[in-house]
Amino acid sequence: MLARYGVKFAMQNSNLASKQFQSSVQAKIVVVNNQEVKLRGYEYQAIEYLQTRLDISQFKFKPSEMSVVSFRYDDDEHVYYPDMYDETRRCFIEVKSLHTLPRLLVQKKSQAVLNNGYNFQLLVMDEKECLLDRIWNSGDKFDLVEVCKKFGLSPKANMEFHQQDRVKAKVYLEERIKAKSLCDYGCGQLAKFITSISHEKICCSEKSGKCPELGKKRWRNRVRTLETTKEVLVRLEVGSTCDYGCGREAKYLLSLSTKDSLCCERVSGKCPAVIARRWKNRKRHVNNI
Repeated sequence: MLARYGVKFAMQNSNLASKQFQSSVQAKIVVVNNQEVKLRGYEYQAIEYLQTRLDISQFKFKPSEMSVVSFRYDDDEHVYYPDMYDETRRCFIEVKSLHTLPRLLVQKKSQAVLNNGYNFQLLVMDEKECLLDRIWNSGDKFDLVEVCKKFGLSPKANMEFHQQDRVKAKVYLEERIKAKSLCDYGCGQLAKFITSISHEKICCSEKSGKCPELGKKRWRNRVRTLETTKEVLVRLEVGSTCDYGCGREAKYLLSLSTKDSLCCERVSGKCPAVIARRWKNRKRHVNNI
């Protein structure tokens, strides 16, 4: 990684970070400035809020298009990509909720921005409104303690923050078991054990794999796989065409986990249709550079 991209971790490279952000399944696709962008958390509410107050035509959302700053935290080098960047004001815009605001990492990131000659804007949002909109100019001092006091919060280190969340989740799950809640896996029995704190799951058995409902699901998946296997083998015997679109007769069974099960070649990469698509995509990539 260091020899090829000049960085220690992949996310410290802006191009690789852009690809990761754009492939996120948790992000919501919206149209901003006539282009599709992916927003996460309360960023969508923040954009709606800023549209009524600012010209957002010069806003950047991809790490490869925006300015970034580096800072040290926990004896390691970090790169900060803001939620959005305003080129007109040279301003890093960070969107937080009351849940994610009291982290010491926010102090480090914001002060690094101000020390590098940029402006910093903090938006604290919830689902309905903006709770805080404040701007710090280049050279100012950012005080997270002061910001958190307005909401009755106190900053914490990231590790302490996650440990506190786990304690709260465990207490919550124990209360659900005492209240005689049903198993989260759908069997209808009373839950007696905590099987996952991070996913907040309680179960009728000590291990989720022993839940009767999960056993039924595994059996149904197994039956479905057998049925799919029979269907594909029948297609192969009849003489169906290649699933990859070349039009030739299929001779090999490659996979049951995807729609493209039958192929004219032993390896799908040797199929003429796959080769043609690969060259077409390569030419498109070269033209975009």
